[in-house]
Amino acid sequence: RARLGKADWRSAARYLFLERGHWIFWVFWAVSAGVLTLWLLAEWPGSLTNDGMDVWMQSITLDFNNWHPYPYAIFILALRQIADTPAAVSIAQILMTASLGSFIFYSLLYLDGRRAILPVAPFFLLFVLSVPVGVSTITCSKDALFSLLVVFWAFFLFYASYRKGRGSPIGFTPASIFVLSFLFIAACLLRHNGIIMLVALPLFLWGARLMPPKRLGQFIAISAFLFAMGYYVVANVLGVHKKTDYQRMEFVHVGNQIAALFAAGGYYSDDYDRDRKTIEKLIFVDDIKKHFVPNTQILWDTGEHDYGRRYYTLSRRERQDIINLYYTRALPNLHIIMAERADTFFSALGFGGYTFFYANAFRSPEYWSSPDFKLLPGFIYSPKSDALNRIADRLIMRASTYRGVRSGAFIYRNLFFPFCCILAAAALYKWIPSTALAALFLMVQMLLLFIAMPGPDFRYMYYVYLSGFFLFPMAVIEALHPRRG
Repeated sequence: RARLGKADWRSAARYLFLERGHWIFWVFWAVSAGVLTLWLLAEWPGSLTNDGMDVWMQSITLDFNNWHPYPYAIFILALRQIADTPAAVSIAQILMTASLGSFIFYSLLYLDGRRAILPVAPFFLLFVLSVPVGVSTITCSKDALFSLLVVFWAFFLFYASYRKGRGSPIGFTPASIFVLSFLFIAACLLRHNGIIMLVALPLFLWGARLMPPKRLGQFIAISAFLFAMGYYVVANVLGVHKKTDYQRMEFVHVGNQIAALFAAGGYYSDDYDRDRKTIEKLIFVDDIKKHFVPNTQILWDTGEHDYGRRYYTLSRRERQDIINLYYTRALPNLHIIMAERADTFFSALGFGGYTFFYANAFRSPEYWSSPDFKLLPGFIYSPKSDALNRIADRLIMRASTYRGVRSGAFIYRNLFFPFCCILAAAALYKWIPSTALAALFLMVQMLLLFIAMPGPDFRYMYYVYLSGFFLFPMAVIEALHPRRG
């Protein structure tokens, strides 16, 4: 602060870019931002999914809803004021991903005032060369931004606990408390499953005594105010909740579990005939048995089977009756529900050949002939380098094709290894308590996704993958430099 407060800009620049090893941060940042930019040039103007198209349309029409939480649409709207192209979103996410990754690796490198090169350097290279990090960063999707925030908070818990355990706790200022509160509420509102952080994070901060009581009180008060403003005041002014079909959202999240009951060939029910009549207003039980696998989301399939469109022909009462099958039949048939949840969860981790990984609507011109997207002229897939595009194609294909545990899909985008690291770190709490604290925080999100994840989609658990690059160096450095006493 003293250096930055001087009038001599050379002194300030020297401090920011050279002193205390800051130049290493900027090397990390330049390398990671450079490689991520190559992905953007290969896939220009970035990547857009169906969800991304829906959110982009909200930013054009200003007709916001909460099917995909509206804060990301506001984020896109703000970036469109700078440049009205998906590339602006990709560039913003490149800057944020490179900054967070470089900050964490730099912090770990100098965590004890010495350069811990051996635990850090290999994982920085893996981070930079990762195919999922590259394609996720350039995709217009709330999941990339949400994952960055989850990883930030996991590292914050580790860093604050590590410093506290070694007699140099973090000093919090009112300004830093406000920034942390903003980042906290952003994580809570960017994805629906982020809402669990509203309770979990303050409990972690309080239980580990990572903030003085006064600062923790300020953090909770400011966060509560920002959450009320974001979820209630601003959302109601924009009419977000009135325009959101929360019943449909609930249906999508429990649909696979309901289908699993009928696909099982038999389940406990005090009135099976009534259950069958209820579900067959939407889909025949024989069709469920024929087509159901965890990745189909068969009760909401709008493709080959089109049951999702049939859903809209039902009355609100009929839809609720189908949803209530989950609440009345799940507990007596917990073994079936848990089997379906385990299948979906481990499929998302990388096992099986039906995990959704990457799709770029810019590669599919038929999207733009749809009247739903007539407001999007000029969205043209135009890679800036044919050579880079060919390399990207090969890497994406290898990362997308599953041919067993030795295939590229299992190696390039496997979530099982970071998942095991998280479980191991939590189990080793006695020896690496700060790393375990971060791991336990990640496990809270994983538990919620196990219960509510609608399908085996990599993006839902991208934060698990991303955390793997940092968790192992954190554990090694902490194990080598245990707490005092």
